[in-house]
Amino acid sequence: MDATNFEKCVLKNADFRRANFRPIEVYSPEGKKTGQLWSPSLASAIMTDSDMSDAYLKQVNLKGTDFGGVNVTGTKFVGCDMDDGVAEKLTEQGVTVEPLPAPAT
Repeated sequence: MDATNFEKCVLKNADFRRANFRPIEVYSPEGKKTGQLWSPSLASAIMTDSDMSDAYLKQVNLKGTDFGGVNVTGTKFVGCDMDDGVAEKLTEQGVTVEPLPAPAT
């Protein structure tokens, strides 16, 4: 599911158990690394009653995502862009929500 774009999609009852949503590195036409990342998006997606148990989401755009009734047991969110209050609600459900680690210097 790396760099997948499900922005504004209706994903009711979707099965995303153990899915990995992560950014991918962008390469130039010559095959060289550009230093840019293409990140996945679930922005404004309707995830009602989906199963995201044990999923891993890193740097995913989750602005406006409807998590109503979603199973997030064991899911880990790292550096995701969320609406205010969403991280707190997910944490109350036992989910791990972390910022991106600081880059090594």
